[in-house]
Amino acid sequence: MKDIRYLSINGIYKAIEGEGVNLGRPQIFVRVQGCNVRCKNCDSCSTWSFSSGSVMSLDEIVATVVSLAEEKIGWVSVTGGDPLDHAHVGSVVHLIYLLKERGFKINIEVTGQEINNEIFDLVDYISADFKTPSSGVVSSLSNLKQLSEKFLGKFQIKSIVEDRGDFDYLVNSYQTFKNSGKDILFQWVITPAYMPNEEFPRERFTSIVEWNLEVGYFLVIGQQHKWIYGPNRSNV
Repeated sequence: MKDIRYLSINGIYKAIEGEGVNLGRPQIFVRVQGCNVRCKNCDSCSTWSFSSGSVMSLDEIVATVVSLAEEKIGWVSVTGGDPLDHAHVGSVVHLIYLLKERGFKINIEVTGQEINNEIFDLVDYISADFKTPSSGVVSSLSNLKQLSEKFLGKFQIKSIVEDRGDFDYLVNSYQTFKNSGKDILFQWVITPAYMPNEEFPRERFTSIVEWNLEVGYFLVIGQQHKWIYGPNRSNV
């Protein structure tokens, strides 16, 4: 049985939130090492392997966060990898408790493939993915329904759009969800894909903005950290 006092970490760093509705917010990022979802268009492939990273005690992780925050930054984003992978989840629960005891607010970045009521009750905000066809991963509308029923007001949905097929898939998913009798009262963010080594994807970004103006369903928010530092720099 895995010792939940320890967690494999890809990195802990201070940065502003680069995407989604909390764009620009200073945070300490705790990036968990290990993910089995493995999207084709993932920009964090270095987090996939469960045998890489640094094994740290939860006390060491909290001490690093406190040192970086310097009593100036109040938010911690627990991201990955996949913080809700079964190999991590016990340790992540305890880490969140420890961080909350130190007064931090917690955002958790999840793949959207799993719902964890205990963790979602504990955290202050949930950023959940809804995958598009270019990812090679299928997301469940039933998970979206659970989030909407149990955690309305404390989550956003984020989707990466690479092409018109991705966008049309999201429009269909949006309409299917709405036609099921559920009002969409949460923020659904679409983000233009940013390929490795790619310069600013102006044409893709412009097309997505124009497509969305036709339907008016989504928020279009790019990845600010990639505009600033380029597509290949990590921990920013």
